[in-house]
Amino acid sequence: MIRFKDIVPYFIALSLLGWVAWIILSEKEAILLLNRLTVGNIGVSILIAAILYFINGEQIRFLVKRSSGIVMKRSDSLILPASMNLWSYIFPVRGGLLFSMFYIKTKYNVKLSQGFSIGLFTFILSTSIAGGFGLYLGITHNQIISYFSLISLLLLLSPVFTFLSSGLLKRLLAIELGFFNTILKIVHKTLSEFNEHMKDFQSTAFIVSSIFLSISVYIFWVYWAVNSFGMNLKMTSVILLAIVLRLSVIARFIPGNLGVQELLSGAAFQIVGENPMNGILVALFIRLCALSLGIAFGIYSFIANIEEFKSFSFTELWVKFKNY
Repeated sequence: MIRFKDIVPYFIALSLLGWVAWIILSEKEAILLLNRLTVGNIGVSILIAAILYFINGEQIRFLVKRSSGIVMKRSDSLILPASMNLWSYIFPVRGGLLFSMFYIKTKYNVKLSQGFSIGLFTFILSTSIAGGFGLYLGITHNQIISYFSLISLLLLLSPVFTFLSSGLLKRLLAIELGFFNTILKIVHKTLSEFNEHMKDFQSTAFIVSSIFLSISVYIFWVYWAVNSFGMNLKMTSVILLAIVLRLSVIARFIPGNLGVQELLSGAAFQIVGENPMNGILVALFIRLCALSLGIAFGIYSFIANIEEFKSFSFTELWVKFKNY
């Protein structure tokens, strides 16, 4: 039975998307900017999205091999992350991570706790590095005392918070809390595996290097999108926009973060003295290019692996994931 609280995230997403559409349609300049797009602009943008998917897939492939000894097919380096993008629109909170756990569990028999720790590891390090970039921008723009810099600092320190959480949970497990002990044991096991990844210098070095590469490619993607619309934007403003979008992609709270990325992009444009509507268009353009591959590869991977997926309940995993 569908409960009201289950549909709230979708209602919020559609409402924000409607707001974004209203902002675009209310300005005539938006149509002029859209007319500047060419097939070449769109094609290169989709290619950049494919490169980012491949980098993200290589991260997963490396960590799966490192933690379980199982070697994933290289084709999954592109297909799995693109599919995760599609499923982030289907499930409101970390739908992409949920699907990756489901995928590597059914296709490669990787433990759910390992799959979750792999997702957590890349998520925390991506958040930390993006926070570092954000803090640097805050300092260089004389915004060291600001909400943006404070949030960036907290994100930068997220691995430390995760490490401390593991120690706190270990203490709580010594207390009899009934049903909650089972949940705490699962979370503690996941955090312990995360800490093991952090202690593995080769794993950390590889993921950090690949994240820096991914962020660099993402900055170029934003630069390409900005120039595709013929907008004049300083490189520091492009980097700021890329970091804002990157963080909004990492932290998803509603399906696909529909409307959130666009509105945050508009706010970032406003901060640098540009028309917010331009920022909304850039974010929407990037979203659609990424989603086009997500839909194509997501549908293909699900159909191609339908027989293997039958052996494991996706619904059951979703229930476990919600209670994690």
